[in-house]
Amino acid sequence: MVLLIIALLFFIGTVINLINALYITAIVELFIGLLLVGIYRFVKLEEKKEVEFLEWLYENHDKIISERAYYDDVRITPRTELKQYQLCVSFLIVSLKMNSRYFIIDKNPSKLIGVIYFLMTTVLGWWGLPWGPIYTVGAMLTNIKGGKKTTVCKLLSKMKQIEEKQNKKIIA
Repeated sequence: MVLLIIALLFFIGTVINLINALYITAIVELFIGLLLVGIYRFVKLEEKKEVEFLEWLYENHDKIISERAYYDDVRITPRTELKQYQLCVSFLIVSLKMNSRYFIIDKNPSKLIGVIYFLMTTVLGWWGLPWGPIYTVGAMLTNIKGGKKTTVCKLLSKMKQIEEKQNKKIIA
């Protein structure tokens, strides 16, 4: 939502600069606003795919444990390795650090995905103080190292812990 608010500010700036005949500045602001809307849509799509994958993991827990589960034609076992990349986007005093969805290491073109996240962070991460540069360097290092790695077993364990905590809250 923050990205859309910042994009709106750039669109307002575009209109003001068009009124004042500052056409080059208006074009730059329009481009930045459209870029922010594109990033917002990209992040929302990634979130949707992550939720779908996590729901699939939860629903197929028993098949995964018995090593009979397939997700997009890839066999998923407790030892299946996953990775996430990081994205940093900043503007003035707002800095956002976000994780990508989970990628199956053997299935996805993970090097290309890592490069995309690295480049987006390199271009968009620095522009907020004080956290922009700090988040950017951290995200870049994570992406250079190949992302944050985990296994399906660890992820299922985390999901089980969250479920148990929620059940305790309901009982209490």
